[in-house]
Amino acid sequence: MITKRGFLTGAASAAAIAATASRKSWAAASGSPRGATQEHGACSAAAVFDAVVFNERYSDARAFAQALADQGVPLLPIGGDAGTLWHGALGKQVAGGHRCLVGIGTSMDLLILQSLGREAGLRVRFLAHHDCRGRRTLTQSISANHASVVYRGLEGDLSAPDWPVRLAAMLPRAVGPIGGPIGAADFRLDTQVERSPDHPGMLVSWVLADTLERKNV
Repeated sequence: MITKRGFLTGAASAAAIAATASRKSWAAASGSPRGATQEHGACSAAAVFDAVVFNERYSDARAFAQALADQGVPLLPIGGDAGTLWHGALGKQVAGGHRCLVGIGTSMDLLILQSLGREAGLRVRFLAHHDCRGRRTLTQSISANHASVVYRGLEGDLSAPDWPVRLAAMLPRAVGPIGGPIGAADFRLDTQVERSPDHPGMLVSWVLADTLERKNV
């Protein structure tokens, strides 16, 4: 059973790292207009997502997060403990109205955030598994409403070595049409992309939100 006490035990140093990075990220974001990186009518990630939560231990997660940060989305590194992050910077932001979170990390990271987010009315609206357990290459699986239709043309992006960057670029455009509760994975792609040296075997990316209506920016 996941408990708040369990989240906080032994996490003082992780909390300090996460809180410091979070303050810098949110402050930097508030200093520039939302959607400032939007060009030529493209959908800016900052117009859709309030923050990108990521497990900075993994290079794929860092690349995914940086690609969204380049579009103006504030960064929130997990800092070693997703529960501590929630009970600190992230929970305050959610309570303040930041209610559309994109993220990438381990399955446990998501389990903790999903469990705590449920109390705030947040639900998983998009879920992808980046799985290389027991092998050198990645299998990409996506769960979302009509995922097989929305993602059918994206095999090239998800099969590329820089798939985290391409996934980050695609999500702002694809998330809107697939809002609502997700079902079982209905898009699966076996790739020839070799796992990164620090890949833990399974990474998951997600969108956690109460609604996926686009913000007015």
